[in-house]
Amino acid sequence: MRKSGSANRGFGVASVNNILKAIDGARETTLDKIIAAAGIPEIGSRVSKDLSQYYDSYTAFRAETDFLKYDGIGEIMQNNLLKFNYNDLRFDETVNNFLKIKQKEENKKENNLKDKVFCVTGKTHIFKNRAELTADIESKGGKVVSAMSSKVHYLINNDITSTSAKNQAAKSAGIPILTEEDYLAL
Repeated sequence: MRKSGSANRGFGVASVNNILKAIDGARETTLDKIIAAAGIPEIGSRVSKDLSQYYDSYTAFRAETDFLKYDGIGEIMQNNLLKFNYNDLRFDETVNNFLKIKQKEENKKENNLKDKVFCVTGKTHIFKNRAELTADIESKGGKVVSAMSSKVHYLINNDITSTSAKNQAAKSAGIPILTEEDYLAL
């Protein structure tokens, strides 16, 4: 049996302050996370990240009427973006009244890969994994896709002699195949 007053009843002042600080910190987020969190069909984190690079604010994103002008957005995605019921879910109200969108960190790193499209395959040995390599490419303004196409500028594969389908597609299309070392030297 506990003695009266010996047990802490609820949270202490420090705990409450930490919780309130965490809540305030969670109110600040990025536009891509807000778009992804809406739950718009066909609009996941990858598309949200791509879309967010074109807008400086949530208001600008919501005012858009032509998403087809962006690479990778088709009719179905556009219809979903335009017809999604943001108001029924009180999504607009929540974003506008309770969230703060972090400003883009322009020029934090060089955008020397801007408009370059990469496809990554095989094992990595400099980067911890492909996700880390992808994040590095994107932080420098590049884009990473999962399949080879004529839009790809570079295939990154540490085994340039591989007979994989991606290597063969790159060779036949004249797309350079880079090792991680070659990529870092770009």
